[in-house]
Amino acid sequence: MSRQKQLTEPLMSSTSYEDGIIEDRNRAVKEVAQDIAQLHEIMVDLNSLVVEQGTDLEQVNANVETADVYTNLATDELAQALQHQNKSRRKMCYISILLILLIIAIIIVILVVTGAFKK
Repeated sequence: MSRQKQLTEPLMSSTSYEDGIIEDRNRAVKEVAQDIAQLHEIMVDLNSLVVEQGTDLEQVNANVETADVYTNLATDELAQALQHQNKSRRKMCYISILLILLIIAIIIVILVVTGAFKK
């Protein structure tokens, strides 16, 4: 019996060594599978962030384009306002000159009627 024990013992120790290696490999495969699952989850989260930021960037781009349009419109309106202001000043100058001439004419008429120009 001891001889049979001596023969089977190395086989048993060899089998348990192989079982240990198989268990180690199984654990390593499970860890790799878990790491891949975590990586997949990270990639899904990253994809959703990229999509969200892409939407935000599109909104920013649309806002910039709208601001550009409004800025161009405002520039045109300011140019028109400047033209109206210049025309208004010109009209005020013409009206002031006419009033001064009218006042001079009234003064001349009054002086002629009152006889201030008589010698």
